[in-house]
Amino acid sequence: MDVKQKLLDLKIRTDPEIVREVVLRLNKGQALFSMYTSDPPKLAKSTAVILRKKFKEGLLGFVLQEIESVETIDLAYPFTRESHEEREKRVTAKEGEDFQEIEEALRIKPPIGFLKDRDGLGVHRMRVIDELPSISWSIKGLEDANIPKDKALILLSEYDGLHLKRVSAEISEYGDGYKRWLQDFRGVDRYVALHYLVGFCADYKDAPFDVLEKAAILQSKGLLELDMRLRAAGEDIVRYEVWRLEPEYMKAYLTAIKRYYGTKRQQEKWETELRVLLDKASVKEVVG
Repeated sequence: MDVKQKLLDLKIRTDPEIVREVVLRLNKGQALFSMYTSDPPKLAKSTAVILRKKFKEGLLGFVLQEIESVETIDLAYPFTRESHEEREKRVTAKEGEDFQEIEEALRIKPPIGFLKDRDGLGVHRMRVIDELPSISWSIKGLEDANIPKDKALILLSEYDGLHLKRVSAEISEYGDGYKRWLQDFRGVDRYVALHYLVGFCADYKDAPFDVLEKAAILQSKGLLELDMRLRAAGEDIVRYEVWRLEPEYMKAYLTAIKRYYGTKRQQEKWETELRVLLDKASVKEVVG
């Protein structure tokens, strides 16, 4: 999808990144005045008024489809209060700590370019993608993975669009050594999540699709951000098969994740959200 061209079709020449920020602010109920009163202003007041009008008419929703997925997912699953910048610093620091422990244990030198990539997390993201489950990205492959035809068509189309971005975002560099990283791959969270979603569907034929999708999103977010809490919350949804009617499965799952959700309030909030999702899973949403 060419966001810039779609904006031009609406007679909007503002930079897509600024339009995305405006839409995010409006979605959160925030005022726009800071956008045109900042120093320097990000856009003119008249432009802000036009964007707000288009937003209210429902014409700007498409710009969020290509926004950095960590922001989009945070709006739906606000497990942390970190900004994207804070998260990047934390993940980079954690990677450094992890590798230092490995280096000390094995007495090895860090690979050339380790954690010195140009966008902070590119080397780590590349490694996560290299370790993704092997998926047959075709209608037959998806249907063999217990995904209904209508959903298979949507997922395949979504994957194809993201895969093109993933290929163009990969950077290889030869110098003192060889390094690969991902640069500015918008949609990396969704790209990773799609692989785990198909894998979950293949392994859990009778599970509600929406539940497996949420598990895949959390798994992806946890892997990309080195957040064991999110990774476990997603992975354990399928390991404990919480969609089963018998209450002991959900009970065992909630017991398992207590170590990641320290306060009772956090645990209750997550349990409520998961039960709502399960309640919404209709017979039509069951895979297979």
